[in-house]
Amino acid sequence: MVDYIIRNAELSDLKTIQNLSQEFIEQENEIVKGEYMTSLNWANSDAGYQNYKRNIEHDYLFVVCVEKEIIGYMTCWINKKQDWDIYKTLEIGNIYVKKEYRNNGIGSKLIEKAKNICRENDIKVMEIKVLHDNESAKRFYKKHNLREYMITQYLKI
Repeated sequence: MVDYIIRNAELSDLKTIQNLSQEFIEQENEIVKGEYMTSLNWANSDAGYQNYKRNIEHDYLFVVCVEKEIIGYMTCWINKKQDWDIYKTLEIGNIYVKKEYRNNGIGSKLIEKAKNICRENDIKVMEIKVLHDNESAKRFYKKHNLREYMITQYLKI
C-alpha cells in the first residue's frame, strides 16, 4: 500500500495536471477501437490550461500526491438543474491515476471525495462519461455503484 494525500489543486500544479491529462488522453486513445474524438493535443494547449485553471478557481480539482509528486487528479463540477431535470448533478470530468499507482485505493478515495461534495451541496446524482471501450473504467465505476443511465451515440459527418 502506498502512502498518499489528496488535496485541492493549486495554480502552481497546473503544468503537472496538464501533463497527467495528456497521459490520460493518450491512454484512452489506445483503448478506443474506433476513432478517438478528443484532440490529442488539447491537454497541453492554452485551452487545456484555461480549463484546468477554471476548475481550480471555480469548481473542484483535486490532486493525489505521493511524497511531493502529483500522481493523479480528479476534476468535477456542479451542473445546474435545468427546468426538465429532477436533480442537479455533480459531474466528474476526469479521474486519472498513473498506472504504477493504481490498485491502491486511490480512485476509490477520489470517488468518496466526489460523494462528499454531493452530500455537502445536497446533490443527489453524480455522473461521469466513460468511453464505451474502456472496460476497466466501467468495472471500476460499477464497483462504486455508478450505473449506465444514458448512451450517447455519435455519427461523424
